[in-house]
Amino acid sequence: MKITPESKPFYDPEKLQSIPIAEVAQAYGVELKQVGSDYWCKLRDEKTASCKLYTKTNSFCDFGNANYGGDTIELTRFLHSCSSRYDAMQILANTFGIAPENQQGYMLDRFPSNRQLAKIGIQGDRATKNFDFHIERYSLEAAKQLSDKYAMTVEELSQRYPDVYHQMLRARAVPYVRDLRQLYFAELRNLYDWSVMLNTDFQTDSKMFDAARELMHDAQTSEHILHSAIRDFKKVPFRENHYDLVKDYTAISNGNMSVELINDESIGYRELKSLLRAENRPMGYTNLPKAQFDALTEQLPEITSYAAFAKGQTVSLAYDAAYTEQINDLINFNQGEQMAAAQAPEVQMLPTM
Repeated sequence: MKITPESKPFYDPEKLQSIPIAEVAQAYGVELKQVGSDYWCKLRDEKTASCKLYTKTNSFCDFGNANYGGDTIELTRFLHSCSSRYDAMQILANTFGIAPENQQGYMLDRFPSNRQLAKIGIQGDRATKNFDFHIERYSLEAAKQLSDKYAMTVEELSQRYPDVYHQMLRARAVPYVRDLRQLYFAELRNLYDWSVMLNTDFQTDSKMFDAARELMHDAQTSEHILHSAIRDFKKVPFRENHYDLVKDYTAISNGNMSVELINDESIGYRELKSLLRAENRPMGYTNLPKAQFDALTEQLPEITSYAAFAKGQTVSLAYDAAYTEQINDLINFNQGEQMAAAQAPEVQMLPTM
């Protein structure tokens, strides 16, 4: 749909304001110096940087300019000398690939930059860098022919070979973005587990949530870019998430959200499902208490690969169904040991003379 004066584009301010302000500054050529979790930079011609970017509030303050500051939109307005916030919103949306809310079929004229594509796991300078040439499927000669045929930028690929382009997004960008999403929720789940262990309530505005806040910004940014990179949503049916750190953490704490657990012993559920499907093997599932799962994490990989999801104090295991009996035996054995330990009489240690 073409935008006309009668259909003025409307942008969601919250989406624009959620873009990490450090990335906004860098996108417009501002050099940053990190100090702790915040940044200092120069917005004007000055010897010492007097503008501070606050990652916690995603805002800035230029102390050398009468404490002028604001959000990402205001920063864009200043750096581009915009006459209005609306003009700044248009520039910011185009820079980070965010489509207008009232233009469902609208595609941004500006293709994501190579820097933006890198944030969704795509190397934009040469399309074939994002291809997996399986030697078992293609001969060396066939692989070379494919490499020569698609020796172009990703933007050119999207124009000349849209089917191949969208297949590339499904294979590389979508899993990459989903992994960033999972890292964010896994961090919140980890914080919740610590709060249970320490029997205390964590405040989401504390420094303990800085890493989660940064992961949330990474997930938001990558989803914005992927959404703008897709030219045909029938070929890549991707929908952006609307993140809210407080609501997300509350949902996890109340047991209303299932989170895939990420650790050195487990593998991703999608990867596990793909491996088993390739070998035509069924998936097995088992539920067990979170505390019991924690006690088994070092022993489970000795039996088979697994994926795990936690909801409240229950963990759902997914694994190769061929090992169901061994996993159940391990769970029952561990449960028996815990019960025996709980029932054993307490041994009184007498002082030695």
